[in-house]
Amino acid sequence: MTIWHPHTETPAEDLTTAIIALPPTERDDEDQGPMLLGCIHVWKDGRRLSEEGEQPLIAGVYWWCAEQYLLDDLPDAAHERVPAAPDTGLVDAREACNG
Repeated sequence: MTIWHPHTETPAEDLTTAIIALPPTERDDEDQGPMLLGCIHVWKDGRRLSEEGEQPLIAGVYWWCAEQYLLDDLPDAAHERVPAAPDTGLVDAREACNG
């Protein structure tokens, strides 16, 4: 079950990874709802840092959901191991998309 926590709640364990949702601001369209940040954040030494580069999260209000809760909500088939796709390279992938 996906569990969202307000920014006032902190994880019980260091290194808990989470997705972050921000509320709309006055600059957003009237019909704009909350939005997800584009990177995963980790709780480390009492601070929320981006997983890439460890920049601190600068937001007054946000909600967070532990990555593990989100992944646990996936159907059982999503947790099964599958063979890796062959690495065809970036050029091949672009050609396949434009093909």
